[in-house]
Amino acid sequence: MTSFGYTHYPEGENIAAGNSDAQNTFTQWQTACDPDSTGACTYAHRQNMLNPGYKVFGIGRVYNASSPYRWYWTTDFGGFVDQTIGSTPSPALPVITSFSANPAAVAAGQVSTLSWSVSGATSVTLNNGIGDVTSLTSKVVAPGATTQYTLTATNSAGSKTATVTVAVNGTSPAPPSAGVSIWPSTAVPSMYLSLGGAVELGLKWNSDVAGKITGIRFYKNSSNIGTHSGSLWSANGQLLASGVFSNETATGWQTLTFSAPVTIAANTTYVASYHTNAGTASVGFELQTRGVDNPPLHALQTGVAGYNGVYVFGGGGMFPSQGTSGYNFWVDVVFLR
Repeated sequence: MTSFGYTHYPEGENIAAGNSDAQNTFTQWQTACDPDSTGACTYAHRQNMLNPGYKVFGIGRVYNASSPYRWYWTTDFGGFVDQTIGSTPSPALPVITSFSANPAAVAAGQVSTLSWSVSGATSVTLNNGIGDVTSLTSKVVAPGATTQYTLTATNSAGSKTATVTVAVNGTSPAPPSAGVSIWPSTAVPSMYLSLGGAVELGLKWNSDVAGKITGIRFYKNSSNIGTHSGSLWSANGQLLASGVFSNETATGWQTLTFSAPVTIAANTTYVASYHTNAGTASVGFELQTRGVDNPPLHALQTGVAGYNGVYVFGGGGMFPSQGTSGYNFWVDVVFLR
């Protein structure tokens, strides 16, 4: 409390661990005996909550998957109101500091990166069918003709817009011969997760441009043994392609190449998944607070298109329809334009 500038008295604090929801944590504080040196209950946590001398309070919750309790709660109490809350000022319009295209001129089919800086906006969108880009600061586009892009930043006070034009001349270049993935081959997970049974693990992702998916990748730890299969799905669970991984190494990135590439649309959510019977998998928290971008591919932050990552326990070939609050199960795709 002192480090955050609250130096007044009286002050108090309750801490608790082990419950994910507020009601059970509140009950934990309400009923805790908190014995003194003689063994008599003092109910100190309850007394903090009932103390009429406290005028202000703050609540915090933290999650740590690697700890024995996982969920931690803190309530701080203070006896002095150090701020006076007056009437709410009228909100200001959002500010678009910059909006640019690099390069500003391309050959037909080549890509340009739209970049912007916006403050004070609750939503940010792009025209030409791109839509919501609130969680992003850049977007790769591949216009077929000279195109004007409009960025719209909105909050409760209204909207501000800015435009940029990408000029298109010439013919489309030949597509690259090597595939593109979201994570580089040098990327390594920070931890592993015991799953307790056979499971299909998935990732929601999209692409700025249309193209083809030639296969599925996943990162394998040394305990993730046995046969693995991979699948590509539409967002509503339609199976688009599947296969079995072969020639796997003991650890590292494993790649399944489909018997035929799958054509995908731009700015459309898909799910890539793999199945394991080993009961263990690589995991991270990359998708809880932000997406992972390697234009034109994007692993979606949880909340952009529902929960991400996704999973389902059971045999292979089932759509991973259950969501987490942003786990990254280290599933990837191989993309070609």
